[in-house]
Amino acid sequence: MKLPGRITIALDEGTSGLFQKLKDEMGISQSELMREALKFFGKHKML
Repeated sequence: MKLPGRITIALDEGTSGLFQKLKDEMGISQSELMREALKFFGKHKML
């Protein structure tokens, strides 16, 4: 089984608060929120 890629990121206070709020509202893990956000950005980056 292939191990997942891992990253470490630093967030400012405002972004960290938004990240926590979205994670809690959506009821998903930090990893899932990042995966979904990256997929969304990749799909809509030309907006």
